[in-house]
Amino acid sequence: MASVTVLAGVFAGAIFGAIIYLLAFLPIHDKPNYPVRSLIVTLAINLATVQLLLWYFGPNQRGLPKLFGIGKFDLLGVSIGIDNRASLTAIVSLDRSR
Repeated sequence: MASVTVLAGVFAGAIFGAIIYLLAFLPIHDKPNYPVRSLIVTLAINLATVQLLLWYFGPNQRGLPKLFGIGKFDLLGVSIGIDNRASLTAIVSLDRSR
């Protein structure tokens, strides 16, 4: 099931990327100041996408579920949340695995 979801996401990304290229970037490809124009097009696409997603899902923020529980502990006078402890543990263990 996961592979079907990943393949569907890759396929959808490729289709939308091709559509954006054909509609937005191909017409300005041989124009002067292509880097500036492509930056403006990219920002416009981002703005339109964010506004579309806000319209569809709404502006209310939703918190992610707490994966590691809720709580804090003090380390040398600094209060550290459980989720931050998990992140720090992962960073230290990955750094030592080199």
